Amino acid sequence: MRNGLIAFRQIPATLIGPPSQYSHLRPIRYASEDATTPNQQHHPYEPTNQIDHFSSEELSFDLSRRKLDNFNDKFWSDNNIRCEHALKEFVGDAEGERRQVLLQQFWRDWSFANHERYYNWSKYWWSAQLSLLYPALKLSIKQSLKIFL
Repeated sequence: MRNGLIAFRQIPATLIGPPSQYSHLRPIRYASEDATTPNQQHHPYEPTNQIDHFSSEELSFDLSRRKLDNFNDKFWSDNNIRCEHALKEFVGDAEGERRQVLLQQFWRDWSFANHERYYNWSKYWWSAQLSLLYPALKLSIKQSLKIFL
């Protein structure tokens, strides 16, 4: 886990961290409407106990979003580790033109071998993204109404 990241939902603006070593994705700390000075530091995918002043809709939306981010990070970490290991075994110490031919063969074989896995990831990820639209819209309307009431 990275140090120096701000606690759960206590930040004034959305922050994007450095890329993960394995997934190569950048962790996101989503902005909080009720930002205060943080007193604890946690990894962006780690829930904390500072949730008392949030509505159930806000918590549900935030946790769903974190769950999807965590799923995505784990999927790509696993994928990239497996790919790098397979690539080293397949290409080995080959150099020059031989290496280029082996790389072409590897990527073709890797793409075919993992087509279903990528398809399933994409299907899940997009359906989860779409399922977040309604709660996000509901929260946005609720927060907009607070301004006028």
